[in-house]
Formats: sequence, C-alpha cells, structure tokens
Amino acid sequence: MKWILLLPVFLLTLSVTQAEELADIVIWNGTIYTANPLQESVEAVAIRGDQIIYAGSSEGVRALIGESTRVIDIKGKMALPGLHDVHLHPVLALEKHTCDLPEQNTFSLAELVVALQTCLAALGEQAPAPGGWITAWDFNGYGADSAEFLGAYASVREGLNQVSDRHIIFLTGSDGHVYAANDYALAHGATLHGRHIPVNGKTLQAELAGYREYFQLDSAGEPTGIIKDAGAYDLFDYDRESVPSLVARADEINHYFFSAGVTSAQEAWAKPRDVAVFKGLAEQGALQVRMSLALAISRDRHMDDQGQLMLPALLAEVESVRSELQPLPMLRVEGVKVMLDGVIEFPTQTAALYDHYLKVEWDERGRTKYKLRRQDCSAQESPCDGPEFNYGILELSEADLKDAVVALDKADLTVHFHALGDRAVTLSLDAIAAARAANTGSSLPHNIAHFQQVRPEDTERFGALGVFITPSMSWLAPWHDYDKTVIPYVSETRNVNDLKELYRQDSAYIENLYPIRRIMDAGATVSAGSDAPVDGALPRPFTDIMYGLLRGEWVQAPGSTDPADRYWASFNRSERLKIEDLLDAYTINGARALRQEQLTGSLEVGKKADLVIINHDIIAAAHTLGVQGPAREYTEAAHTICDYWLAEHCRTRVEATYIDGKLVYSAADTEATPAIN
Repeated sequence: MKWILLLPVFLLTLSVTQAEELADIVIWNGTIYTANPLQESVEAVAIRGDQIIYAGSSEGVRALIGESTRVIDIKGKMALPGLHDVHLHPVLALEKHTCDLPEQNTFSLAELVVALQTCLAALGEQAPAPGGWITAWDFNGYGADSAEFLGAYASVREGLNQVSDRHIIFLTGSDGHVYAANDYALAHGATLHGRHIPVNGKTLQAELAGYREYFQLDSAGEPTGIIKDAGAYDLFDYDRESVPSLVARADEINHYFFSAGVTSAQEAWAKPRDVAVFKGLAEQGALQVRMSLALAISRDRHMDDQGQLMLPALLAEVESVRSELQPLPMLRVEGVKVMLDGVIEFPTQTAALYDHYLKVEWDERGRTKYKLRRQDCSAQESPCDGPEFNYGILELSEADLKDAVVALDKADLTVHFHALGDRAVTLSLDAIAAARAANTGSSLPHNIAHFQQVRPEDTERFGALGVFITPSMSWLAPWHDYDKTVIPYVSETRNVNDLKELYRQDSAYIENLYPIRRIMDAGATVSAGSDAPVDGALPRPFTDIMYGLLRGEWVQAPGSTDPADRYWASFNRSERLKIEDLLDAYTINGARALRQEQLTGSLEVGKKADLVIINHDIIAAAHTLGVQGPAREYTEAAHTICDYWLAEHCRTRVEATYIDGKLVYSAADTEATPAIN
C-alpha cells in the first residue's frame, strides 16, 4: 500500500522534473547562425531562463516544447548571437549640444554661419548667456581651410566671429580629431591644469608650446580656428550635458544599442564623465547592455609638464575605478585606451607614418601639383628632416608606451590601441611584444583599432603575438570627398577627380590599407567596432559587415548629377572576408575581445541567451557574391545587407533583441527609424 500512497508524489515530482527540462522559448524555421567553432547554422534554438539549452535540428527541439513554451516562427528570416560592438562612444553620440549641424556637412563656411545663427535665433531666450558656450556637433573639418569652403572669410575663426563675439563657440568634429573655435573661444575657453590660458601665437610659443602642433596657424603664427586632437580635448572642457540628464535617458540609451542588435559594447575611450554615466545607469538597475570600459589616458591627470606618462597615477586610477564598479554585474573596466596617434586626413595629418606626408594642391579639374615629394630631401637624410616634413604625432613616447603596456598587462588589464598610421601600428606591436616577453604566460587580448596603414613586414607579427584587431569596416567604403583628403597625400596621384586613377589598386596607400584578411590569415583575431558616432550617431553593424564583404562602393563621378555616371571603386579586393568571418567578428570574436566568450558570443548550450532576429538571411545574400568560387565585384543582393535606415538599397532591420532570454527590443513596438535624441 505504501507505494500506492507514494504514487501521486512520484508523478508530481516527475511532472515537475519534465517541466524543468522544457524550453521557455524555441526559435525556428529560418537561418540561425551559431558562431560556434564550425561556423554552423542550425534550424532551431531553445532557451530556458537566461541560457541556451539547445541548438540543432527542428526535429530534435520538439522534445523540449511543452504547453507553456513560446514557439517563435521566424519564417525564413535569420537569428544570430547578440552583437558585440568593441569600439564605440555612446555618450558622445547621444549627448545634446546647443546646435546640431547636418550630418557629415559639406556646405561652405558662409552656410555654416547661417545655420548657427538660425539655430540661436530659434532658441531665443533659451540660448546661452553672453560668456557661455555655444557647442555644435558634427563639424566636418576636412577641407575647412580650402578657398572653396572659406569663401570671403580669411579663416574659420573669422567666420565664427560673425555668429557671436561674446560667446565661446566650439564646433566638435564627429571623429574626435578636428574642431573649430572663434576668437572669443581661443581667448576665454582654454584651461591647462585648471588654469585659464588664452590661445594665441605668444602662448603657443610659451605655456602651450607642447600643444602648438595641434593648432593650425596662419602666416603670422596665429590660430586660424582649426584645432586638432589633444589641442581640443585636452584644453577645451566645453559645456556638456550633465550626468543626471544622461542617466535619466536610460530607456533611450538601451534602445540605442538594442535597436542595432548590440547586446555587448565597449566604450573605447572612457573618461570620468562616461564612467559616471554608466555607473549611474548600472546602480539604478537601468543598464541592460553588457558594457565594458577602456579608460582614457589624460594628459591632465596622467602626464607631467614634460609630457611624460606618470604610470603610478594611471595604474592607481584604473584600479580604483575597476574596484568601484566591481559590484555592478553589467558594467566593468576591461582596460585602458591608448590614443597613440591621430588621423591621416588633411589638414589634420596627425597619424604617425614612416614616410612623410606629401604636400599637394589641385586645380578646378582635379589636376594635382606637388610642392613636396618623397624625393625632396638629400640622399644623406633618412628620414627627411625639417619643419616642412610632417610624419604625424605620437601621443606617447616609445619608452612610455612599452612601460605602460607591460605594467597594464601585468595588472591583468587589456590595452585598446588607437593606432592608425603604419609607424603607430609597429610601435603598438613592439609594446605588446615587450609585455609578452616580460610577463610569463601573458595572453591578454590586446587590441589594435583602425590600423589604416600597415607595413607588409608587420602583418605576420599580429598572429605571432596573439593580437586582436578591431577595424571600423564601414571605412572600407570608398568615399570621394574623404579619399581625396587622404590618398594624394600618401600616394602620388595625377588627378583626384579621375576615379580610376585615384582608386588604382597598385597605389602604396591602397595596397597597405586595412589588410584585415592578411592579418587574420597570419593568426590574429578579428573583432569589430562601429566607432559611432564617427560615421553616424547610431551603430551600424550590418553596414560594417556589408563593407567587409564588398570592400567597395559606387562613387558618383565628380561634377556629374547623372545617377548612371558612377564608378565601382574597390579597396584591396584580395582583403575581402567571407560572411561567416564577418559575423564572427561581431559575435564570438567580440566576446573574446571583451573576455566574456565563456558567457556569450555564440548560440551554444550553456551560454547566455543573448540573440538577435533580423528580417532576412544575410548569409544567403552574401553568397550571391560567389565567395566560395570566383569572386564577383558586386551584386544587388549583397548590397542590401547594410542597416535599413542608411540608404535606399539597404535592407537589414533588427526585428527583435534578446538578452538573458528576455525580449528587450521589438521593432514592432517602435518607430520605423531608431530615435537618437
């Protein structure tokens, strides 16, 4: 009789056990990319709680479906692991300014002046009081010293003076490397170590001599109003949106990530305000994305008056912040960002190169005239010497760089390098090599971002040293307005408007441009980062994936308005990646870069249920290029992979984002275009 009495208990226990083995969610009937070591796609994935419990066939998942299981039919669409954006700047992208300029503006200085005047007039009584800051976002400084842009004005500062001579006007470049200011800003807006110092020809020879090369100067040695790199972000602590205001926008910040399918991200240059914003969100339980911070090195806090790195101060600050954030599960300090050099674009030209920048002008038809060439120094001089020969700027000395990387590596902190020029790339590799040699067993995923120019002899070193790379792959798209500010200054070009000439595959610039395939084949790991807001405020991972696949784009013939008058320009066709490698860069490799591959990054049993559903099969679209056989230049299907809000041909839309098995974003519940303000 005892066994009969125990039967209901046994059956109850059995039913509970069976229920515990069933899935809460099953997703099937589409392409489900797992990012597992075999780069497999499966038919179904099952989730229980916050974990993946199955990834395999539709037939196999049926045993996990119960009465309470939510079965999601994606109807031929696609699911993939949550995306990892390893290099972006969300606070910079989202913060509010006095005025916003049209994105990547190319209009004249006169039009820019009118846009600012119109903005201030519309603000009325809400406009800043005299003596206050007028800030504007998305200043496009490339070509801002040209006669075409300046028009009747002698300089940018002279034009901005027309907007106001009683306010500090400060225009911020979207790439963080070029800025603009009026006379009042130069006279009243700069501080060094908390002390106000006017910026003029005299102070740039004295107290600010260490910053002189960051200011464009006129023939009299006075600033023109164009400011580069550290000259702006070190000296001008411009008015910004407050931390409480940004924290109050938690829903918008989470939406910013999840609407792009990003479930894990790294702020790649985290300053104290960035730390405060994400800490505030995390403490309120409002931070949903898995956020890593690469803390910024600051001249104010971490360098002495001679520009030498104060390493103990840096290490102490990093350890303090890391300890402070340790209790917050969605937020952590991963390491330190080293801004080693700048950018190649004229007129900034602060990226550190082995060969000096060329000096060139061109006429209205695009025909070039070189005023300074590679051979313009005596045979005895190597490298060419003198003030006319520009090789860019290193933000840290070679000795400081090596000491810092060795010490950070020993403290179990990764280093995220901004190294854009070929010399900066070499020095980054040298510093990682020093850390590997000094710290037995060192294998941290130190990461080099951008690497716009890489010497062929350096490509093998990436793999040998176990280096990660993080390209912003949307930069693999030719863009004539930008490319003519770069290519002729690195490789001699006869005519900047002759597209076949400008984009010839055998130029030194293009041959050494973002050699991602060669570096990956050498054994390095490729992760990915949008670098938002450089190309646009929102992350655009599928645009990056498309350009990693194509490494090309249609370029409108200069001066033509005929849509058919265009040229398919390519950047290093042999460096194209296959679609699975690109998806891995944004998923499992991104997780490895952020040291959380055991937690997330792939749809494998036991990992967190972070995943994204998109509206079409981008693997099938990519394969129309024939990447498994003869490579084609372009197909319309492959050209639809980009994020749907970018251009008319772009198609990919995030329909749903899950993190920890919970739906955190649904396109059906939002407006057609993700909001950013």
